[in-house]
Amino acid sequence: FNINLMHLSSSYDASNLLERLILQTSSESGSPDDVVRFIRSWITEVRMGSSQYDNQYREKRYRAAHTEIVDQHSLRLVHGVTKTLFEALSPFIVALPVEAKLNINSLNKRVLMALVPGLTSSEADELILLREQRPFENIAEFSLNPLVKRHDFKDSALLTVQSEFFIVNAVVKNAKSSIHRQWLLKRINESTVEVVWVS
Repeated sequence: FNINLMHLSSSYDASNLLERLILQTSSESGSPDDVVRFIRSWITEVRMGSSQYDNQYREKRYRAAHTEIVDQHSLRLVHGVTKTLFEALSPFIVALPVEAKLNINSLNKRVLMALVPGLTSSEADELILLREQRPFENIAEFSLNPLVKRHDFKDSALLTVQSEFFIVNAVVKNAKSSIHRQWLLKRINESTVEVVWVS
């Protein structure tokens, strides 16, 4: 799940998906709705509507960025995102530019189950097997699949069938140290990529 989809002005679907993903992955007892509202307010310029939000960040001596998250670890700065919650979510989230949608042909099982409310584990396994045999060519094909159609699926605006962004990791080690570099690449066409950032 691209956490920066929350930056879209119409991020209702992304908010719901993130709530379901939190419920799928975390055993914490707090309300996922509260956490999602804090994350959305951190990323966007939408205010919480009360002084509660401002007070929580004033106490920590920093202000919400109100912009895209560059590194998923920045979520730890958001009120309500505990270490336990972040560790549970981190295998399933990434911080990509806001236009990077979810590739239905590469989503892992947990995100797929969060995407389609009510989708069972066995149905998710069956969808993954189907796309391995023949990837979905468009979102309509996925939406009309009987395994998806029987559920209340409405988040097609968040989806794509081809990834535009890729993260490349490299680690160089010697006897005394190691260097880790990460590149975010954007596909321009079949033969050209653009470096978005390096860390």
